[in-house]
Amino acid sequence: MKTDKRNSGIKLRFVLLGEDGVGKSAIAVRFLCGRYLHEYDPNLECCYDKYETIDGKAVKLEIYDTAGQDTLDNYLANADAILYVYSILSKKSFAAAKSFRDKIVSSSKSNLPVILIGNKRELEQGRHVSYKDGFTLARENNWKFYELSAAVDTHRINDMVLNLASEVLQNRKSNLPRKCSKLKRAMSILNVHINQAKLLSHSSSGSIAENKTQKSPLISLHPRLTERRKTCPALS
Repeated sequence: MKTDKRNSGIKLRFVLLGEDGVGKSAIAVRFLCGRYLHEYDPNLECCYDKYETIDGKAVKLEIYDTAGQDTLDNYLANADAILYVYSILSKKSFAAAKSFRDKIVSSSKSNLPVILIGNKRELEQGRHVSYKDGFTLARENNWKFYELSAAVDTHRINDMVLNLASEVLQNRKSNLPRKCSKLKRAMSILNVHINQAKLLSHSSSGSIAENKTQKSPLISLHPRLTERRKTCPALS
C-alpha cells in the first residue's frame, strides 16, 4: 500500500543565502523542477515545497529562497541547514560569504550544517574566485563545498540537496538518545529538589509544633498539673 508523502510529519527547511545575482533562485528551481531559470526577480522571496523519499522516509523539503529583505536571525529561525551561494565570477559575493561566516559563528545557529556553493562554473573564462579559495573557506569552518552550475548540473544539485537532507535526518536520529538522557537527568534533579523541599517543609512543621509545645506553659493548666510541676520540675 502506497503512503502519501504529503501526510509525512517530517519536515526540513533549507535556507538559500547569498548576494543578489549569484544564482540562488536558479539553484532552487533546478532542484525543484529540473529547469534552468534564465530570468528572475532579485527582490522576490519564496519558500518552495518538494516531497521526497529520503532513507526510506517521506520528507517534506522546504527550500527558502531569500532576497536579503530580513535579518539573518529571522531567516534561520526555523532552518535545518544553510546553502550559501556565491558566484565564481564575483569577488564581492565571495567576500560576503566570509562576512556570513563571521556572523553565523557568533549566532545561536552556529551548529547548523552549511554547504558553501560556488555557482556559475560554466563561465570558467570569467572566473575571479579560485576553487582553492572556496574549498579553503569551507574546510576552515567544517562546511561542505561544491562548485557547480545551475545552468547544467541538474543531477549534481539534486544529489547535493538530498545528501544534505539525509545528513540532517541522521543527526536528528543520533541526537535523540542524547536529548532523552538530558531529559532524564533534568527530571532526576527536579525530583531531588522536590524531595528536599518536602523534607524542609516537614522540618518546618516540626519546628512549629515544637515551638507550640514550648509555648504551652503560657496556656492555663489544670490546677493539679500546675501543682505537680511545682513539685517535680522535670515535668516542666
